[in-house]
Amino acid sequence: MVLDLENAIITIDAMGCQTDIAEVIIEQKADYILAVKENQKELYQDIESAFLIPSKDKSKIYITEEVGSGRVEKRTCTVMDDLSHLLNPTKWNSLQSIAKIESEKVYKINW
Repeated sequence: MVLDLENAIITIDAMGCQTDIAEVIIEQKADYILAVKENQKELYQDIESAFLIPSKDKSKIYITEEVGSGRVEKRTCTVMDDLSHLLNPTKWNSLQSIAKIESEKVYKINW
């Protein structure tokens, strides 16, 4: 089976976060969003370090809050387009930005 990926945005969980997969996606004229977890230890630590460096002028922050089912959930997404803090950004074909998503849940208890 061959998929037509041109102009698509491909999202893959951490298991698919591989440079060869990113390369195939770019060759098919698509873009990618890959989840990074500790299975890519070097990349994970590199990204964590990049977000430790204050660069508010180089980051965009988006916040959403939802209330329901007895809880308040807040999600903060920080997007960084400045890849100069990464050790080897060219390893990932066409890498344009990195993002970090943090989630907080506060549960309400009704007495």
